[in-house]
Amino acid sequence: MDFSNKRRGVQNLTSAIAVAESLVEFSKESSKNDKGKKKFHNDKNGAYLCGFWGEQPHKCCTLTSWFQRLEALDISWNSFNNSILSSLAAFSSLNTLILTGNFIEGSFPNQGFERLEKLDISWNRFNKSILSSLGALISLNTLIFGSNYMGGSFSFQELKNLKSLEFLDISHNNFNSTLSFKGLCGLKDLQHLDLSFNEFGGTLPQCLGNLTSLTFLHLFENQLAGYLPSFWPPKLQSLDLGHNHLEGVFSFNYSSLEVIKLSDNKITFENGWIPSFQLKTLIMKDCGLESIPEFLFLQFKLELLYLSHNSLKGRFPYWLLQNNVGLEILNLMNNSFNGQLEIGAKILPSMTYLNLARNHFEGDLPFSTGDDCKLIALDLSRNNFSGEVQERLLSNCISLSYVRLSHNNFHGQIALFNLTQITDLELNDNQFEGTLSSLLTNFSHQSYGPEVIHLSNNRLHGEIPHWMGNFTGLNYLNLRDNLFQGQISYQLLSTRIEYLDLSYNSFSGFLPSCFNGNSLRQINLQGNRFSGSIPKALLNISTLNALDLSDNELSGTILNKSVENLSGLRVLLLRGNYFNGFIPNWLCQLNNVNLLDLSRNSFSGSILHCLYNLSFGREGGPLYGFAWLIL
Repeated sequence: MDFSNKRRGVQNLTSAIAVAESLVEFSKESSKNDKGKKKFHNDKNGAYLCGFWGEQPHKCCTLTSWFQRLEALDISWNSFNNSILSSLAAFSSLNTLILTGNFIEGSFPNQGFERLEKLDISWNRFNKSILSSLGALISLNTLIFGSNYMGGSFSFQELKNLKSLEFLDISHNNFNSTLSFKGLCGLKDLQHLDLSFNEFGGTLPQCLGNLTSLTFLHLFENQLAGYLPSFWPPKLQSLDLGHNHLEGVFSFNYSSLEVIKLSDNKITFENGWIPSFQLKTLIMKDCGLESIPEFLFLQFKLELLYLSHNSLKGRFPYWLLQNNVGLEILNLMNNSFNGQLEIGAKILPSMTYLNLARNHFEGDLPFSTGDDCKLIALDLSRNNFSGEVQERLLSNCISLSYVRLSHNNFHGQIALFNLTQITDLELNDNQFEGTLSSLLTNFSHQSYGPEVIHLSNNRLHGEIPHWMGNFTGLNYLNLRDNLFQGQISYQLLSTRIEYLDLSYNSFSGFLPSCFNGNSLRQINLQGNRFSGSIPKALLNISTLNALDLSDNELSGTILNKSVENLSGLRVLLLRGNYFNGFIPNWLCQLNNVNLLDLSRNSFSGSILHCLYNLSFGREGGPLYGFAWLIL
């Protein structure tokens, strides 16, 4: 009698139970953070595992029988390695396996997985050797192995035997060969095909029209070239050809189409063309368009429209809003539209994102968002708008989180009223007046506050309110070139702020001597009236890479110190102050510095010879000629 098969069966059973036990431990941990979904429990009969797939709970089972009954297993986003695969092969009823986001590499075994119908091994470290193994799993209808970054060539011939395949995703793998569709066009059941974010070259074949079940085709970010085919899958709903080198006239005219993405190609539409479809999404960024495609006059269900980075000109196309009352996202950035913008509340009922930046719009901004404003993001920057920003413009947009009105000619005071959800506020390069207290009044009792505040090059005045030191979410503050005054509080420097620019104002007093600025990367205080010496705390910020204190009234000697905390400093500007004494030795240890300016002070003694040896960020040793050393 041959006991070898029985012995192997016992070994597989032992491995499967071991895996089950380890998964129980994972389930215990995850159940702590998964309220409402009880995945694991014990009772007097032993340990039980209750797995979930979708919304339907599977029957709970004991560990000894679990491996025989388990049909679907999701162990994604853990730290499993290759050893898990041989153990999983013992789960004889398994038809769905999700291994996304682990550390599995090399090849994939085909033995023991013959029953698999759905397999997701994305975000691992598999290489191309898995292709032949995957091609042998003929029961598969769903195969996802994107984001393994395999590189090299790829041929659909490896997968030609997967006749039941309905869903295929091989995106983000850096495949760089000429794309051969031989073997692909025979997969008649294929419904979803995603080849995005590779480097496939070649042309699109006519046989794409043979994929009669295909509804989703995404080829975004490849190197495909040549003319568009004349035949397309008849049931196609979503098509993404963006960021390739394709050209030709788009003639697909099936009623099923809802999504078209053609950015960064040379694809046009015939004038007078009447499509049979009603689009929900059209994205044509950087397509060289000089006019809005005529067929859009006949579209009434658009929800998302991107026509940015083209050469469109003329007045704002109000008819787009009138025809598509469900339009949620509109991006016309970087075109040549001009004239005044008069948008009434009735034609903005669904808009959540509006970007009209980098055009030539001008005049006042008389549009009203209405009582039921749904705007989350508004970008009108880099136009020629003028006048005051009226309260009715934004006062009802309580969900607004992104406001960019920079680089216009707005003037007068502006208040954010009840807009307490703003995370990114950019009003720079205008002529706004008023104080920070009036502008940000509704944030005075908040502990988080905006993340980005960019107000440079305006006429704002007053002091920085003390409650801004409570903004734990603030990481970018730029008040450059205004009329602010007063002192800087230590609380402001103790937030999570990374970028601070207060240059060219009238701030004064001593710099804070005690603060916890462990997040600061760039500090620019140039052109103020700060006095006193440089506090030790300012030279102990380990994250700092740029410090500009130039053109102030700082004085005294610069203390000698250890530079361990300044090892990342690349820019140090101290010019135009009243520093005296010797140049400190620690400056010679700033090995990564690119720019050092000590000019227009009262330093004495000899110039440190070691300064000549600094590389100033250049490979290859010292930078003779002192191009970046200014004394």
